[in-house]
Amino acid sequence: MSNKQVGAGLCRRWRSSPACVRRAALCGLAALVVYVLLSPRAFLHVEQFTIEQARPKDVWDFLADFSNMPKLNPTILDWELLSDGSSRGHWKYTVRYTEQLSGLPAVSNYATAHYEVIPAKSNSDYLIRSTHSTCFYTDYLCLPTVSEIRIAPLDGGMTTLCTERIEYACPWVMSSFCRKEVQYQRNAIRENLKVELYSLN
Repeated sequence: MSNKQVGAGLCRRWRSSPACVRRAALCGLAALVVYVLLSPRAFLHVEQFTIEQARPKDVWDFLADFSNMPKLNPTILDWELLSDGSSRGHWKYTVRYTEQLSGLPAVSNYATAHYEVIPAKSNSDYLIRSTHSTCFYTDYLCLPTVSEIRIAPLDGGMTTLCTERIEYACPWVMSSFCRKEVQYQRNAIRENLKVELYSLN
């Protein structure tokens, strides 16, 4: 039997099946499509940039203090410190913040972030690690983000190299929007960080 004959047979069986069965099949197919489009996918964003005339420790100190973040990231509307402490020489704290979307300013979200600030040791870089749970309207619509900022010296320590690795989740249908949002925030933070550090010199 040819493929054409098989296809014709399937079409006849589909047309002859009860309407409720056809509706159920179509609903199932629609649900599958919606699930694929809205199911979160993992994405990775990595970038490097240098800051001249800035020591790594000064960059690390500024980035580690979340109270500086509204100066760097214009999407942050407000924030509060939930916990603060240290463990094994590492500074750890948790914040909750609200931000608006740069592409849709009328839409805001809230996030809880856990930070670990790790000082440099011999032959190692300064590190800032954080995990974020970003929620829209309810605690049941949340997307995770994991970030690591590595801060290292260049040119004898008077230039700083920053390397940031961000793993974030986003629905597949919104992947382009999420990518633009991440790029907007990283660009703003990078440029504003340079301005803030230069103003301190």
